[in-house]
Amino acid sequence: MQPFRLVKSLLLPTRIFAVIGALCMLEGACSRPEPRPASPTKGSKDSPVPALTPPSPTVATPATGNAGNTEAPNGESSNGPTPTPPFTPTGDAEIPIVENSGRTDDQAKTGEDGPSGGPRGIDGLNNGCYMNSVLQIIAALYADKVQGSPLKEIVQKINNSEGEAVKQADVQAFVDRLPEGEAKNMASSDNQEDTSEFINRLNGNYKFLETYDSSIQLFIKDSDGKTRSKTRLKEQNDMLLVGFSTNTDKLGEMIALPNNGELVESVFNYDKNEFRDVSNLPNFVLNNNDKLHPVNGSLQAPNHVRQTVITNLPNTLCVCLNRFNGEQQKTTTKVTRTEEITIDSEGKGVKYTLSGFTVHGGEGIKGGHHVAYVKKGNTWYYTSDTTVKTVNDAIEASQDAYLLFYTKG
Repeated sequence: MQPFRLVKSLLLPTRIFAVIGALCMLEGACSRPEPRPASPTKGSKDSPVPALTPPSPTVATPATGNAGNTEAPNGESSNGPTPTPPFTPTGDAEIPIVENSGRTDDQAKTGEDGPSGGPRGIDGLNNGCYMNSVLQIIAALYADKVQGSPLKEIVQKINNSEGEAVKQADVQAFVDRLPEGEAKNMASSDNQEDTSEFINRLNGNYKFLETYDSSIQLFIKDSDGKTRSKTRLKEQNDMLLVGFSTNTDKLGEMIALPNNGELVESVFNYDKNEFRDVSNLPNFVLNNNDKLHPVNGSLQAPNHVRQTVITNLPNTLCVCLNRFNGEQQKTTTKVTRTEEITIDSEGKGVKYTLSGFTVHGGEGIKGGHHVAYVKKGNTWYYTSDTTVKTVNDAIEASQDAYLLFYTKG
């Protein structure tokens, strides 16, 4: 054989494999039944994507099923954070995992039994990793809240410690039996969806998320120099939406920011009949009292102090970090002190312990992969579609969490 032909014959397979590899890279992160996580490395939790510039600082806001609308100081409606829209995966995202119990990915993919006492994996629908993550959370924390429904049946399969991975046919049957509405439309779309939006839509059908009460307390300085207050926007919420802050990365402090009160430089119409005298002003009002401007002759308050008041906290609390901004870009900033948080309610500190969370891997809302971590007893389990592994440093992984679920006590 001539040298040129020999070299050409040797290079041809390499080119073919290169083309195949390039085509594979175009495949969506969740379009395969089980994307393989990164190789387990103890203590390694580096994000697979570069950090993006965080959006403007925001503060914790009580959120309802549609992420919550808040009333502006002038009485007009002001939309809360925009619910995250559906997205289609565009790249292969890997979620780092840590040391496991010895069960390999290949074993997980065949649907063999996972770690003793842990949940079953889920052989979900195409682009269904978001749904699988939500179902794992519900099975671990809300199983007793979903009696007598298709959701209850699939939760029982996930919690069957003797069973194999939940079959795709079982997931499809669950979707088919969902009531007509937004949750079913999302689950049937064959598109990648957002976990916070899906769990809210599903909760609209089955009401498993526990609620708490919230209200907005406003403080103004009247024309006579006295500080008065009113309560507005009393409502029940099932999800606490928490924004990122440039002042702290500690989750408890991020939640506490609106509870501590803030000075708001905006004008609103003042009706004296709606406000009451305050005998004992909170410290945050006293600290800003000299900055409050009296109501003017046009009965307008030039500025005010606003506080979010949280009461009747539930046994299980759902917290959503506002990782996606209006441009659908993701904030990859890590949060710290996630294992235990204390929330001020009616003058008392209520302690919570982390019991589960979801993580989104990928740069933005139009791509990536969702996984869930759940705690059973003293053991943490990492779940990614059909893969289930015990992990030793779930708390470190929670620094990248999107949804966090806390148990009181």
